[in-house]
Amino acid sequence: IMIKIWLLVAFMSSPGWPSVRTQAFVYPNEGMCVQAQVDFLNFYEMQPESYKNTTTIDAHCLEFESFAIPGMQDMGYDS
Repeated sequence: IMIKIWLLVAFMSSPGWPSVRTQAFVYPNEGMCVQAQVDFLNFYEMQPESYKNTTTIDAHCLEFESFAIPGMQDMGYDS
């Protein structure tokens, strides 16, 4: 069975790092992903200017099809 999931991909970059760092989180629907994206971006905005001057971030919610993921039903996915 294929299900639609949402993947929040977060990117971080800082001078001296050898590459852009990424993290990804799975959500069962767009609303939960967008809320997590907003929370992530708001957390960054609350950081001191000294942090924001040396670290940049971005985050995107991406929809795609996946095979069933164990535990996804506990996150609110309605099969």
